[in-house]
Amino acid sequence: MDEVKDQVNWSAVARDAFEAKLSDIARSKELEMDDKAVTRLRQSKEAFQAKERESGKECGREWATNKADYEELVNLNRSLEDHGHDYDEWMSGVDDPTAWIMSVIDGEPGGYNFHRDEQDSLWGSIKDPGADFVAGFAEGAIEVFDKV
Repeated sequence: MDEVKDQVNWSAVARDAFEAKLSDIARSKELEMDDKAVTRLRQSKEAFQAKERESGKECGREWATNKADYEELVNLNRSLEDHGHDYDEWMSGVDDPTAWIMSVIDGEPGGYNFHRDEQDSLWGSIKDPGADFVAGFAEGAIEVFDKV
């Protein structure tokens, strides 16, 4: 260092090295916080999806028990049989879960045009349920169907 002290500003070199290291540490902490946030949000998402699924199941059981016609349950069961009763696969790629299940129940999968107020006949005051709720609804309805 003594040999080149006139050619190198060692304070600037050290400052740059310290700043780079501090920047690396800050980035590492940000990534760690991001990982924790992602983990927390994934857990929250899983809990939300499980709650939606269970609510849908209860609603499906109630609908099948008190409102459904046998033919509607047969239509639902046939559609699910095409997917090995894998409810997640059955819902995969569905853009509008409400339209999908209403078309399935009517025996015209994918071809049902309905008014949003018609969905009250399935799940009452719940508006535009997501795929997890609808999959749970189907699962609950089929639990009742399987007992018939």
